[in-house]
Amino acid sequence: MGAINLSPAASCKSALIVMGGTATAAQILIIRELLVAFYGNELSIGVILANWLLLEAAGSFFSRKRAAYSRRHVAVFAVMQVCIGLGCILSILFIRSFKYIFHVSTGEILGLVYMAVISFLALAPIAILDGALFPLGCRGLRQISRNPEAAARVYLYQALGSFGAAMCFVFWLIAWLNTIELASILLILNCCSAYLYLSSACQAHRLKNGIALILLLALGLFFFQGNSRLHEFSSRLLWYEQELLTTRNSVYSNIAVTRKEGQYTFFANGIPYAATPQPTALIEEKVHLPMLFHGLPAKVLVIGGGAGGILSEILKHPVKKIDYVEQDPLIINCFEQFSTPLTQYELHHDTVEIHPQEGRLFLKKTQNKYDLIMVNFPIPSTLLLNRYYTVEFFRLLAKHLANDGMVSFTLPGSETFLGQELKNLNQTLYVALKKVFPNVRILVGNENIFLGSLQADLKSMGQQVLIERLKSRDISAGLVNEWYLRYKFDQERFGPLTAEIRASSSARINNDQHPTGVMASMIYLNTITAPIFAGFLSVAANIPFSTWFVITGIAVLAMIVCQSQSTGKPYIM
Repeated sequence: MGAINLSPAASCKSALIVMGGTATAAQILIIRELLVAFYGNELSIGVILANWLLLEAAGSFFSRKRAAYSRRHVAVFAVMQVCIGLGCILSILFIRSFKYIFHVSTGEILGLVYMAVISFLALAPIAILDGALFPLGCRGLRQISRNPEAAARVYLYQALGSFGAAMCFVFWLIAWLNTIELASILLILNCCSAYLYLSSACQAHRLKNGIALILLLALGLFFFQGNSRLHEFSSRLLWYEQELLTTRNSVYSNIAVTRKEGQYTFFANGIPYAATPQPTALIEEKVHLPMLFHGLPAKVLVIGGGAGGILSEILKHPVKKIDYVEQDPLIINCFEQFSTPLTQYELHHDTVEIHPQEGRLFLKKTQNKYDLIMVNFPIPSTLLLNRYYTVEFFRLLAKHLANDGMVSFTLPGSETFLGQELKNLNQTLYVALKKVFPNVRILVGNENIFLGSLQADLKSMGQQVLIERLKSRDISAGLVNEWYLRYKFDQERFGPLTAEIRASSSARINNDQHPTGVMASMIYLNTITAPIFAGFLSVAANIPFSTWFVITGIAVLAMIVCQSQSTGKPYIM
């Protein structure tokens, strides 16, 4: 390796590009790992990035004096580069093992406070070092180029590295390599960069030998399956209460499959997505009640989560065509890989056609009309999920309904009492549905079923009609039977709860531009994990956007004034 050499300028610039690429790639890998561990959303990403910026600033602050006066700034830079590569692997291992270390059960929802603490600890070894590299990089580039504006050029080279890393990791590598392998690539790149930078400065030969040894070890682990074994071991720690069968990344999500007592559970970004071969009884309710409300449901569209019980229950009705839209093809691949008689029947039935496509994009391209469109997603706790509960999406659904066609979706509910947060969530999405569909019916239960139609008279349809259809179609189900339907239509029991949801005059409409469903979902989830934070979110949700804009502007102006006074110079953006 001693024969490899670059000019000081080229090696310094390449080191800065690698520094920017490493920071972006590490953020992508760690954010994905944290979202799986904490079932997070965009607010969680905000907390993670806030920690990153705080730690970066701390690293830059404590490094600036050493960078200005150190005679061995190149050696310090090289050591920190290698440590960042090692730190990325250690951070991923920590995220995957903290549940095992602190005895946190698989599936237990942890609040934002836990995420803030864990993400702070996980990011610290990378972000502090990355922040410390910036003053050192400015010193090195200034010394080589004799340019007083070296800081601007450092930003430029970092941006080039960030762009390249984002393109490679998001659109290519992440679908082919596991997370530990990707982190190992970062370690290899940083070792190569550090070695070349030291070689160009003609110093620290012993240090170069140490970096070369780390590089050779990293290459050996990468090419001889050591990273794969470490990935499998650490992934099992994250799912330590179950037998982990596989965990794979796609552009869209992380998919994990576990087995416990013969039951397969499929997780998407840490959230349970389906269970086979024995799906939950609530799937029967979610499918049969909407299907029975339609006189002859010949064509059905299922958007999300169809495999694992929903398709098989729909096939008990006299349907002629089922279009099943699933955005992530990896989910279908995992169902095929860990198939059961149930999923084999669903995915290979002549009536079922699978469309590996995003739901809204499919609706914009297809000309088909449907008797029932079933939207099957978790509550809109992220902006991505919220896109399937907005007025704009419901209008798109309405264009694809046949005569007397209807749409259905479910939300968390209760058969006895609706807390304020749960009621607000249901009311927010009810008014969005009502904005598009004049006929809306709510079937209250542990999962509230919402039905919407442009033409069908859903409100007047009684239990006897559904019972007759259940018998005429010869539906065999474990939960949904004649007596269960009579129970579900008990107005004395469920009428007051339905009225509470309908009494939504003050609820804000959920749409693409104002995703009130996300805030309502976050408030509801945080009442379970962090009641104090849920109260803060409730207050924040009632503050107009214009007020937040003014508050942000005042804060920015205050920081400008403070910096100008401390430096004695006007602040320049």
